[in-house]
Amino acid sequence: MATEKDIENKENQIVESDSGVVAGIESRRRLLKGAALTPVLLSLTSRPVLGAECTISGFMSGNVSDHGHDDCACGFTPGAWKTPYVGDGNWNHTPFDPGTCKNQGQGQCNNYNGDGTPFFGPSTFSGSDPHYAGKTLMQVLWLSGNQDPHQFGAHIVAALLNAYAIPGYGMSPADVQAIYANVDANGGAAGGYYMGNNGKMLTVEQVVAFIQSTLCAYQ
Repeated sequence: MATEKDIENKENQIVESDSGVVAGIESRRRLLKGAALTPVLLSLTSRPVLGAECTISGFMSGNVSDHGHDDCACGFTPGAWKTPYVGDGNWNHTPFDPGTCKNQGQGQCNNYNGDGTPFFGPSTFSGSDPHYAGKTLMQVLWLSGNQDPHQFGAHIVAALLNAYAIPGYGMSPADVQAIYANVDANGGAAGGYYMGNNGKMLTVEQVVAFIQSTLCAYQ
C-alpha cells in the first residue's frame, strides 16, 4: 500500500516531467521562431545580372539565350557614386579621388571642387569631348541636362568606378575606357555613336541603356 510519502514523490515526478515537456516545447518554439526570422542576406554587388548582357558586344548581338556564360555582378548607379555619404558607391575601393565638397546643401554635398581625379587622364579616359574637358569624375557625375547629353558621362564614370570596385562586374576598366574612346572618336556624347567590331552601330542613348542593364537598380 502506497504511503503518503510515496504519493508525494510521484506527484513531484509528474510535475517535473510536465515542466520538462513545457520547457522543451518553448525551447523548440524559440528555435523555430529564430530560424523563421533569420534573413537570407545577399550582397547587392554579388547578385548576378540575369537576362542582361555583361559586355557591349553581347548587348549588340542581342543573344541572351545562354546566360550561363555571361552572368556577372551588377554595379551601382551614377546617383550612388555621386553621393558617397548616403549611396552605396565607395570611392575607397577605387584608385580615384572624388575631391572635396564645394557647396553643402541640406547636409549633403551637391557641388565639388576641381581637386578630384580628372575625367581626362592616363588612368581614366582619353578624348576631347568639350562636355567633360577640365572636369573631374565627380563633377561629371553631377552634370545635368544638356551639360551631359543622355547622361553619357555620368554612366561611363559609374561603369569605370564599378569596374574597379566590384569583383565580377561584367566589364574591366579597359573595356569601359574603350567604349568611351569609341564614342568620342565617333562624334562624342551629343550626337555620336559606338561602332562595334561586327559593323553594327549603337547610338549614345543605346550605349547608356547598355550600361544601365549592368546596374543593380535596373534589374
